[in-house]
Amino acid sequence: RSKGRMKVGVLKTEIAGKEMQISRDFALKLAVDTAEVLLVDKNGEPALTCNRLGKGKVLFFNAPLERFFATTAGISDETIPYEQIYAMAFEQSTAKRIVRKQNANTYITVHQVNSKSLLVVAINNTACDICERFDVEDYEITDVHYGEVNKSNGEALLRRCDAVVFKIEKK
Repeated sequence: RSKGRMKVGVLKTEIAGKEMQISRDFALKLAVDTAEVLLVDKNGEPALTCNRLGKGKVLFFNAPLERFFATTAGISDETIPYEQIYAMAFEQSTAKRIVRKQNANTYITVHQVNSKSLLVVAINNTACDICERFDVEDYEITDVHYGEVNKSNGEALLRRCDAVVFKIEKK
């Protein structure tokens, strides 16, 4: 429940023993009624919450996370585990992860091609090459459309600031 909005500079929190700061202009002052608090800021205020809504759940993060990522240069080159915020949110989901990866700096989107095929786009957002391994349980890599991906074991080389694109099909 919102108790108002206040002007603030940054959200300071800690995940996996690493302090992180996310810039923001405003924050909501929150009172916890029915939501589960997944993450608090350095002042003990809720930063990430989860609450039931109908048959599902709704998550709220008290900072503009996507804007922060889009406007902060070199964010993927840091050792701060910002991706853990997404991992915490995903843990609340009933969705099954189709493609698993090893490296935190590999970003994946999966796109439906037809009833049994999916197109996977994996992006390296860093200025360094990444050796990656993709696990596609219940699927197999059938085609590589761009980049270097070993179809038999899922190993790939993602060049700096580049991507790989490959198709997977249900076994």
